[in-house]
Amino acid sequence: MKIAILGAGAFGTALAQNYAKAGHPVQLWTRSAEHATQMQTRGVNQAYLPDVPLDPDIEITSNITDIRAAQAILLAIPAQKISAFATENREMLSDRSVISCAKGIDLKSLTTPAATLATVLPNTPVYALSGPGFARDLALGLPTAMVIAGPKPQLSDIQHALSSHTLRLYRSEHRDSVEMGGALKNIIAIGCGAVMGAGLGESARAALLTRGFNEMQQILHSMEYSSEPLHGLSGLGDLTLTALSPSSRNYRHGYHIGAGQDITTTQTTEGVATAQAMTQLAQDRNIDIPITRAINALCTGAQTIQTLATTLMQRNLKEE
Repeated sequence: MKIAILGAGAFGTALAQNYAKAGHPVQLWTRSAEHATQMQTRGVNQAYLPDVPLDPDIEITSNITDIRAAQAILLAIPAQKISAFATENREMLSDRSVISCAKGIDLKSLTTPAATLATVLPNTPVYALSGPGFARDLALGLPTAMVIAGPKPQLSDIQHALSSHTLRLYRSEHRDSVEMGGALKNIIAIGCGAVMGAGLGESARAALLTRGFNEMQQILHSMEYSSEPLHGLSGLGDLTLTALSPSSRNYRHGYHIGAGQDITTTQTTEGVATAQAMTQLAQDRNIDIPITRAINALCTGAQTIQTLATTLMQRNLKEE
């Protein structure tokens, strides 16, 4: 299967590396012609995966029309840019399988990436790829397991086509639930990073992670989504990875806030926009999400980690 990965950030590059190593014809698209030339010349994505040499069989391009021959398109672009990108390239995307690899909630529509794509591309089968997979691990060929979710007729075929000897994909028909798990865990990961950055201790982090996971389940129940996927790779698995590892961008973002450090990264931290979007969505739907609201306040600078910790600890006592 010829595969096109649109978006040459860390994860998009890692996917291209994985599929090239598995023997698939792979195209990696970046919007920047300069970025494409740099990768072609240096044989590495210096901006995002500087220590991983690119497979020489990866076709790197900045010309979107080059990917027309691809049978499957993986969109590895930030959640906040998907709607505009899909609208701009609707004709090119509409005649093949499209797989969203972003994790977040659109600030304007308050929908997840695949749901956003399905609105723009109503006649296109849209899938979501989610779960615990750091880009560097995937690019280096380390064992990784994730979830592919979407409509049933072609789901098994997509699962088998996109699995490799180092990337094991499980399938799920609960696309909305899988995507919500991938989006919401980023919020909790920011909070866990902030707890550790502020020196509040590992016990506090464990409490936040656990109660945050409970809040994730409550959100899905309130939205009448199945919470079953949250107990798998796209929920608990991804939450554990990103909330406990300094390699997680969301964790590091929270850590810097908690420690009072400047945030200098140019890479997208999806949890920040997701916390804002989820706070608005919860308000519209009358969902009580105190942890998410607190982390959103932390990200916007409206509250400090010490104030929020005190507020959460002093809430009315309740049964677990």
